Amino acid sequence: MKQLESVKLVQFFLFEKEDIRLREITGIFGPNASGKSSLIDAIQVAMFGANGNLVNLNAQADERANSRTIKSYCLGVHDEKRARDVATTYITLVWRDTETKEPISMGVCIYASVDNDAYEVRGRYILSGVELAMHDHLEVVDNDERPRAWETFRLQLKARAKESGEDHL
Repeated sequence: MKQLESVKLVQFFLFEKEDIRLREITGIFGPNASGKSSLIDAIQVAMFGANGNLVNLNAQADERANSRTIKSYCLGVHDEKRARDVATTYITLVWRDTETKEPISMGVCIYASVDNDAYEVRGRYILSGVELAMHDHLEVVDNDERPRAWETFRLQLKARAKESGEDHL
């Protein structure tokens, strides 16, 4: 059996970077607008590869029906304000096989901009035997931490896959 162990969010909703660790039994508690529904939506977006036809975002969490979209999550839209104009969003789920203890990292990279009507899925990934960490998703430029460009991240994934024996990424 595979157990979800962590959710890594980069530029998703109001989270610039967040590593949420999960246990066998996990509760998600917090005041209104603290990100509980957003976390569940992030997991769903990653599981469905950011396919907008398959995800069913939690519209009840907003007062306006259908106000949540994958693009609005990437740009950090909340209370008619926007956290960012451009986003390179990463949602990575790290699973662990409960018998073999082998990790599996899977996720999606999404690009969104206020200048485009739609979001763009830059890539989807699954790596057996690899546990991606938050620092894999980020780079520091001029003392400023920001998401890695998809092309750089993808090359890194290919190298990690090759190291783990999964050379077909």
